[in-house]
Amino acid sequence: MLKVHEWINHLFPTECVICEKQNNDVICSHCLQQIQPLEGFCLNCGKPLKSGILHGCGNCIDKELPFNLFISLYPFSAIDRLIHRFKFHASRRAHKTVAKLIQKGLDNLPKDIRQGLHEFEAAIPIPMHWARRLTREFNHAELIAEIAARRLEIKLRKNLLVRVKNTQQQALLKGRQRLKNVLGAFKVKEKPPQKVLLIDDVATTLATLKEAAEELKRAGAECVGCLVLARA
Repeated sequence: MLKVHEWINHLFPTECVICEKQNNDVICSHCLQQIQPLEGFCLNCGKPLKSGILHGCGNCIDKELPFNLFISLYPFSAIDRLIHRFKFHASRRAHKTVAKLIQKGLDNLPKDIRQGLHEFEAAIPIPMHWARRLTREFNHAELIAEIAARRLEIKLRKNLLVRVKNTQQQALLKGRQRLKNVLGAFKVKEKPPQKVLLIDDVATTLATLKEAAEELKRAGAECVGCLVLARA
């Protein structure tokens, strides 16, 4: 006898966002197996590299970044359709798939880096302004942080950092506009732990994460790491 959720999947089937074949998950099992975590990225800015995990790359060598560590799990091009479904369609199926990918991505990290992530005192999601929250069912960064914090066995502090400025969507802006858009966008409600891990879904120009990290350091955090599901 079918359970309630199985009846729903049967009556309202979905399609895999990659191969577009009918499937009960947002990504079918075959396509999910094909999505592989990054094997190479920069630990300073998270930029995907062709090989190796390195401290510093051509993208950040001349930049002063506030991050003490940057972990990127997947290239954005591999999961862009999934992220769009997750962010803009409030898909529970997408949430389930994202959880699987986070676990797979964390398990794929080298042992020393994975152990280093366990040393952070708190996971802090990039917050969403209350006005935008009204138009969406959830804060996607918060859900990713919940999954990652549980997997890493560190405390989730989802209300420590708040967004006080209702910024435009970064995806609609260009590089310098993005930096200006998020300037002064965040405030820390109380003194943060010494070692915190910022979490977001996608990193592109790093403008949002950079502003949030700088605010956390101004408030007293000594070490700010970043963990993103995907890096462009």
